[in-house]
Amino acid sequence: MPKVKKRKKDRKDKAVASLKLLSNLTGFGDEPDSLESCLEGWGVMAPSQQPVAKKANTIGWISSIERVESWNQSLLLYLKGGNYQNSLFENLELELARSFIVRELSSFLLRAGEDLRMPAFERWFIDSRLEQNMDETIRSSTTDPIIPNQVSVKFGASQRLIQELRANIKDEKKAESIVSELCRQTNVKCSQLLARSELYRRESSLKRGVITVEKNSPEVTTILYGKKKWKKPFCYRVNTEHYEKLRDRFFAVHNTATTKLDNQDERLMRVFNVIVISLLIRYNALSGGYLNDDLRGGGMQGAIHSEVFSVLQKHFTGSFLMEGFASPLNHCLPSFCSAFPEIEWHFGSMGSFMESRFTHDTCCELNPPFSPGLMMQMSIKILGELRVAKKERRKLTFVVVVPTSNGDTTVGIKHFANDSFQQMVTSPFCKKHIVLKSRTHGYIEGAAHLRPTRYKESNYDTSVIFLQSQDLPSVNYTQLERDIRESFASRHNQETQIRRSLN
Repeated sequence: MPKVKKRKKDRKDKAVASLKLLSNLTGFGDEPDSLESCLEGWGVMAPSQQPVAKKANTIGWISSIERVESWNQSLLLYLKGGNYQNSLFENLELELARSFIVRELSSFLLRAGEDLRMPAFERWFIDSRLEQNMDETIRSSTTDPIIPNQVSVKFGASQRLIQELRANIKDEKKAESIVSELCRQTNVKCSQLLARSELYRRESSLKRGVITVEKNSPEVTTILYGKKKWKKPFCYRVNTEHYEKLRDRFFAVHNTATTKLDNQDERLMRVFNVIVISLLIRYNALSGGYLNDDLRGGGMQGAIHSEVFSVLQKHFTGSFLMEGFASPLNHCLPSFCSAFPEIEWHFGSMGSFMESRFTHDTCCELNPPFSPGLMMQMSIKILGELRVAKKERRKLTFVVVVPTSNGDTTVGIKHFANDSFQQMVTSPFCKKHIVLKSRTHGYIEGAAHLRPTRYKESNYDTSVIFLQSQDLPSVNYTQLERDIRESFASRHNQETQIRRSLN
């Protein structure tokens, strides 16, 4: 028994030493015990269904170090002339094919309505994917990471879309017909993609493809991917600030392992750029397929100001602080959950929030995509975790940022999300509910990695809901509310004035 304890301690000491490599990242070093608390959180937040070797999005930190080591070794072996292992990194032709399918689907829906906007498609798409993933009979079959292949007009997401279309085109039968055809096309196109996906995964994107990086200006980095048979390469632009954030995070995570990666190695940088493009394509697809072209969509991927996290860190001392819905492009904290952990683990994602477990004192901020089905499942997940934490006498806090719902009967996000909203604000776990009036607060743009501007003003009331497993006498809720309101204050007008003064 003593030997086992010693091995555990040695492994923890080694992990702490590895984590010091991340000390230059946002959120690390702010508190004397931040490395220890982050290590503790990474160890306990991993999804619990399958072991690391079988489940791609299990990102408990100690287990992740082992995964990083294995991946680094496999990559270096391949770059030295070894065989390519299936899905060592993403295949860009597969990612592009998927994005084009989503683009066709969103175009079909938007053409069918009267001035219908992309968020209607995004809500249906996100919630349909979630409903399919929740169905145990479907989950056991082969599925795509983004496109549902067994979506039905009977899904709650489809029924909500029918209601939106009814209000939009004033024709009930036509609305049902449009959604039925959208479901059919989605299932057919995804099945066709799945039939080809295994062939894609067997081949490296770099075998016949060429990837280059250009900096047309200090502010923008352009990554191009092409093949000889193509007329021109695909071009993806990203703000240099975000590109460098991804690069620093990627190499910081991968160099926690014994086998190191050299960020001066051109071959390694090509692999890194493949992963970056894959990430951009994924979020482009999740937003309807047009985000990289004309910035349509992506509004539901917006983020809260970094100052909000400073407020949470100030008031919830002693708790492990994390983001429940973020991405490597917009996260503020080093500990975050994300939509595509099978890619985003390269940048430190802890996995999916819906599959995470909370076994230590934690303060988790949740600013989900404002999609009704997802918000309902988030609410159910939160309340379940709080009941367990209360029983085990743990201090668990969820800080939920969602649109305020006052029972509005107008068909839309507030109407559809009313049930989940009421479930949270009427819960005995709700300790504080702060309403931020429209035009007085704002967010970071969902596509901030593509836009020249960073901030946007909110056109709707927002609720900041504090749900806790137990009372925290140390928290002064009056001061907390003042700090929250100040940290959420809109930066849009100030940013606009600064840009005008520079022109």
